[in-house]
Amino acid sequence: MPSGETVPDDNLCASCTCQKGDVTCTYTTCTTLTCKDQYRPQGECCAKCREGMCDLLPVIS
Repeated sequence: MPSGETVPDDNLCASCTCQKGDVTCTYTTCTTLTCKDQYRPQGECCAKCREGMCDLLPVIS
């Protein structure tokens, strides 16, 4: 696989590429939602609120 090419991954929150023969992945950190009715749209990494707008809590890393 050529360097820089995207490598498929089952983890929707991962973005992986081939870098000089090694697979390198970066991961999306999802924002913490405070709404009660959450869902994760098919094919997306992070959850969303069903009820529209909601408060967001800061992500602590």
